[in-house]
Amino acid sequence: MKTRTRNRPPDSKQRVLDAACRLFSEKGFQGTHIREICQRARVNIATVCYHFHGKEKLYEAVKEEARLCLLLPPERLSSLTSAPTPERRLCAALRSLLERLGGEGEWVARLAVRESLDQPKVGSGMVGAGLSQHLVLIQLALRQALGPTADQNTVGLTAVTLLSQCVFLSAARTSLPRLFPKRNRTMWSRTNLARHVTRIALRISSDGSASDVEPR
Repeated sequence: MKTRTRNRPPDSKQRVLDAACRLFSEKGFQGTHIREICQRARVNIATVCYHFHGKEKLYEAVKEEARLCLLLPPERLSSLTSAPTPERRLCAALRSLLERLGGEGEWVARLAVRESLDQPKVGSGMVGAGLSQHLVLIQLALRQALGPTADQNTVGLTAVTLLSQCVFLSAARTSLPRLFPKRNRTMWSRTNLARHVTRIALRISSDGSASDVEPR
């Protein structure tokens, strides 16, 4: 969510948007009803209609909020592309994405998963627009790490796979420790996940033998 002025309570429009972000990410577009949003935001239906003109416009506002949460400021982009090695640049890009999708941003990860599953025909893919910046950073670092002879299809598919892993791990961040309770909880830290995904990705992508195998 956007940073608010300290000690200043959110107005009715912001409360509606905050509630809608949570509910749409939890239940999807079809499964969320305006009355639920009103109850959580402590407003009446007229307030939602006044600010957002209905459910579809509200959903578009939620996706725009997700896009803004994902966008990186110029100074952050500069720091991510200035790491000394391609491997560190890739790890930094993955960690940056995990940070954006963590904490207050976990609802964005869940919304992205919902978007891929539900495919609601409402507005444009603004969640994807926010993720595209991170995809470019990941793909650039992969190209540099694998060298100029790397197969471009492999680079592209690997970048999408890494981004998808980060989205899923973020969306399931609170569930995974419960599914695997005997695992050390430190393994789910963003730094550890970014390093692990980087190592696995470079190991698999640099193995050219897989690209020579034709499906039967």
